[in-house]
Amino acid sequence: MANPRRHDSPNELMHVIAHSVHRDRLFPDAGWMTQFEQLFAIEAEERSWDIWSYCLMDTHYHLLLSTPDCSLSAGLQRLHLRMSVERNRSTQRMGRLFSSRHRAISIRDNGHLAACLRYIPMNPVKAGLCVHPSEWKWGSFRAIAGYDPAPDWLGVSEVRRFLAVSTPAELVNWVTQSKQAQPPLTERDWKRYDVERCLLEGKTREQIAGELEISVRWVERLALRSGLTSTGGAWATG
Repeated sequence: MANPRRHDSPNELMHVIAHSVHRDRLFPDAGWMTQFEQLFAIEAEERSWDIWSYCLMDTHYHLLLSTPDCSLSAGLQRLHLRMSVERNRSTQRMGRLFSSRHRAISIRDNGHLAACLRYIPMNPVKAGLCVHPSEWKWGSFRAIAGYDPAPDWLGVSEVRRFLAVSTPAELVNWVTQSKQAQPPLTERDWKRYDVERCLLEGKTREQIAGELEISVRWVERLALRSGLTSTGGAWATG
């Protein structure tokens, strides 16, 4: 199946995940994490991105953000290119550093947003890189929780207002209340729910494929995953 088209919608919150090529180590040491943060800050400031959360890991990074001018793809392309050039120049490596495509998952509702706000800072804890999210310097949690000064482009007030927390302690308690935080729903999960809803509304496979911009075969596969069976051309729960 072909890759889905990219949609950059103004002011739409998205959970972005970008991996290194071949899952190689993206940041060999703390210096490279600092370098990436500096380049990322340039994009966030120049493009007026609204950053809710971010976290750098060994082989990938997470962002939770919205863009006012649909500049996500352009900004990440320039960010990745600049980082690749610096790494190649300094370490005598060749080729691109990041995988060719980042994942951008639209935030569908408040529950999805809350799951992301917990999952992203808990990523290094879950990976065994630290015991508490406040110990991980390479992300937004320390600034949002009040441990470190926050850059202007980080939406500290938006996060605290959404979570209805007024003190750093309340934020820490909310994030760490479940150390086994599960990954937020992926785009494939949402597509399955959308297919189920459309089929039960009586839409045809072809109509759904056009609406969701996926293949008819993929509509059928997702329908079966939702427990829907076809009888005489109609779909029903099995």
